[in-house]
Amino acid sequence: MNLNEALKEAGRSGAGVRGNRLRAALVVAEVAFAVALMVSAGLLASSLRALNQVRLGYDTRGTVGDAGGSAGRTLREKSGRSPSLF
Repeated sequence: MNLNEALKEAGRSGAGVRGNRLRAALVVAEVAFAVALMVSAGLLASSLRALNQVRLGYDTRGTVGDAGGSAGRTLREKSGRSPSLF
């Protein structure tokens, strides 16, 4: 293969050897970033799961922020009337 054919081939395929190296480097960087992002997401999920298991030291059942929906019923039973914000 002579220089003329090599230049024609490089012109058809893109930027030649230098462009292929750059493209390969960008692909490697992208994969490395994706792996780092996945590891970070896994660590965050693990931390949130562990944080959810921490005992707060007081009982939150029956409070206004209770997700179980029993807060309104508990306040109604204690006061004898429907709870209001005002």
